[in-house]
Amino acid sequence: MSSFQVGQITGQMGQVDDNLQFLLGRLSLVTQEFNAVKSSVGATLDGLRTGMADVQNSIKDTGPGPNPLPPNYPTVEATP
Repeated sequence: MSSFQVGQITGQMGQVDDNLQFLLGRLSLVTQEFNAVKSSVGATLDGLRTGMADVQNSIKDTGPGPNPLPPNYPTVEATP
């Protein structure tokens, strides 16, 4: 193996190392962004869960029915 070939291999190893460092940096950035999105989605889902629980607790359960009409419900007179 000549010194020229050794120099080429060494140069290629340097390029591979640079590319690897670039990819690792990008992977780190993507990981950070993913974690930020994951946290945001988790917080939003927790808020929705709390909101739905509040709505569910505020609904009066009158059972499966038939349910009585409220006293101020408009009535329609039947015509013979």
